[in-house]
Amino acid sequence: MAANNAEALIAAPLATAGALVAATIRRHPVRSAASLGAYLVGLGCALFFTGVATSAEQMARFETLRPTTKSAEELFAAQRAAAQAQAGYSQSQGWFWSCDAFCQSMKRTYEAKAAEVSRLQAAYDAQMRAAKGELGVFSAYGVAEARELFRSLYGWGKGMAGRMSFYDLLFSGFRMSRDDTFVEWAARLMMQVLSNIFISGCAVVVSFATGVTSVIYSFAPSWPEAVAFWVLSMLAVLAVALTACVGCCCCAVGVPVAVAQLAPPGTFRMRRIDAGGNLRDFGGAAGGAGPAGGRQGFVHGGGPAYGLGGGGGYRRHQE
Repeated sequence: MAANNAEALIAAPLATAGALVAATIRRHPVRSAASLGAYLVGLGCALFFTGVATSAEQMARFETLRPTTKSAEELFAAQRAAAQAQAGYSQSQGWFWSCDAFCQSMKRTYEAKAAEVSRLQAAYDAQMRAAKGELGVFSAYGVAEARELFRSLYGWGKGMAGRMSFYDLLFSGFRMSRDDTFVEWAARLMMQVLSNIFISGCAVVVSFATGVTSVIYSFAPSWPEAVAFWVLSMLAVLAVALTACVGCCCCAVGVPVAVAQLAPPGTFRMRRIDAGGNLRDFGGAAGGAGPAGGRQGFVHGGGPAYGLGGGGGYRRHQE
């Protein structure tokens, strides 16, 4: 019976959510159709769109305009020199960042090296932007850069959700009371994990929305191309994030229901400690089909049973 009760407790919010979705679709059919179409477009872009193939002429112009190996070597040498100058400047500082005459000379050297790095970096970026402009942001290279950005952000978000869930599990025992059952603790922990996944997903989407603008700018597109690429990429990321969240919620609901249905009767007992310090069954044993009847009551000694429903009562444990 407890398995049926668990199924009822889980099915009630699902039925409420389904009724809310159905009412929203009936009330706003045009808006619902537009949302569904945007979701399908974004999911299709995320799964199947790999970019427009580049021609041989475009690749030839790209190779002609891209920075040479000599420019890259000059930039890397300037960056190494600036890093060494910064290390020397930091070591020449005294207590509480005091700086004497020798430290001031090291500071001027570092500033000159940093200015040289900025000049070379600006020239390198301008040449690379002009070269990428020959390919286009919708090319296979532009789409590949956007996908690589999403993969890196996805790894970062997965790590953040994992760390948050680890600390929730680590400190979950401090928020338990003696009346909490294992089922309640597991359900609360599952809700925290789902909240962590949702928060990390929102962080990934926001970070991608700001980071993809740099990818778009590096290909020097026109304003219509830039807006179209940003909108389509955001639709793809939102579709992937929504699909992942719905999948996690379905797994969080479906796995406990499957376990409750496949477990033998009496596997999971919901027990509480009453005011007298006695361990008592509460609501029946989860697992299997269970006995028929309403919610069970308690029996104190040989007295009459009292509880929330009929169908007999559980006897007092003598542990």
